[in-house]
Amino acid sequence: MDLSTLDQLDKTKYDPTILDSGRSKGVLYAMAISSTIAAIAVNQTLLDELGLTLPDTETWTWSDLETFALLVNEKSGGSIRGFDLLTGEYSLRIYARQHGEELFADGKITISPETLAGYLEQNKRWTETGVAASAGAYSEAGALPVDQTPFAKKTQAMVFSPGPQTAALIAATGGANIIPVKLPTDDANKTKYAYAKPGMYWGVSSQSKHPAEAALLVNFLVNSPIAFESIGTERGIAANPEVRESLLSNLTPSDKVAFDYITDMTKRLGKAPEIVPNGASEIDKVLQRYLLEVLFEKQSAKDAATNLIDDIQTSIDAAK
Repeated sequence: MDLSTLDQLDKTKYDPTILDSGRSKGVLYAMAISSTIAAIAVNQTLLDELGLTLPDTETWTWSDLETFALLVNEKSGGSIRGFDLLTGEYSLRIYARQHGEELFADGKITISPETLAGYLEQNKRWTETGVAASAGAYSEAGALPVDQTPFAKKTQAMVFSPGPQTAALIAATGGANIIPVKLPTDDANKTKYAYAKPGMYWGVSSQSKHPAEAALLVNFLVNSPIAFESIGTERGIAANPEVRESLLSNLTPSDKVAFDYITDMTKRLGKAPEIVPNGASEIDKVLQRYLLEVLFEKQSAKDAATNLIDDIQTSIDAAK
């Protein structure tokens, strides 16, 4: 159901960049329960032990991150990697936005082969230079649970992560001082590439016999501090800023770290991206497959990028 037609649901409290994440072709079909914003999670405890200080993360570039990651590797005698590979739709979407593009637009995959190839080449370079673990180690690691990852095992100092996952990372590392910082960007104009990724959505069926009552329930679930006392931060930080503020006094120290990061980054958000089109929901698996092809030199980054775009667009066309 078009939620904009339901007056019982207050949409005025949401930042437009978060509210628009529930739109498809201009129609508001869903209300984000919560939002998360991508970060680089940093194990400050490890850096302190190594005697290292982060670069200025307000202005740092990907080259700065690479240089610092190699310094971590050097200072630890190779026992700790500085960073990990960028993988998955979330990081690729941000990479595209940092290069003035969108991963999806108008129901199509729109990232250019050149930009996608750059993403794949960057990952390959990191495995070769020591910024991240080797291609073989990455392949063997697979999809590990958080508490089994190199970051949790303290053999990696930084990782791409949703901001609200800070509490989980603190727990996984046994209480290390984990701080989320903004992503590097090579864009001198600092384009607003960041966006609020919804944790989950609430919606109302178009077949509902009680749309007004359903809207009242959704309104309670997204706009009531009482509801979020139960919902908590597991699915991200409350999308309603007034609710976020009301919960501040009850947050744990680790949740407060994530809260502060989300609050700061909300001021830097760009336009909400288009939702993943029908047929493209397998993009994480497809991206992983082609990334491994590039890492093990079975395909060039350029060929893998072209083939990935063709595969995803074919799936989108087949789903129409």
